[in-house]
Amino acid sequence: MFALISLNTFEIKPLEINRYDRLNGQLIEEYAGVVSFGGGGSTDGGFSASLMLDYDRGYATGSVDFLADETLDVDKAASFLCADCLNEILPQKASQCFGVGAINLATKEIQLFEENLAGFGLEDFYIDCNLAERKNGDSRQMDI
Repeated sequence: MFALISLNTFEIKPLEINRYDRLNGQLIEEYAGVVSFGGGGSTDGGFSASLMLDYDRGYATGSVDFLADETLDVDKAASFLCADCLNEILPQKASQCFGVGAINLATKEIQLFEENLAGFGLEDFYIDCNLAERKNGDSRQMDI
């Protein structure tokens, strides 16, 4: 399972693309026959996401509105991560990073969303990224 994560607050929003039995954690392989709409916003207004989840295909599509997390605050992120961990996930040009990324909840690997990022892999997951044009001063939005 993976989640969206704010590095400014370390709040996560898990995205359950595959269905698991809540009692034993086993993958449910039977077809669900449904598509659901998921996502939500962070409690502090940092980011919001809206996603359509297709359980039978293990696929999701949607968008992330960066809102207050449009800018990565390295000092805030440093309060949650050790220096080595922070240096590992920050690219050379941290100014091009948003304060939101994706985290693989099994491996704890984090990948930040960036302005010029077309996509990335997190173990079994691939996240395709397309930064939308800003309209009338709105917050930045990325289709994923």
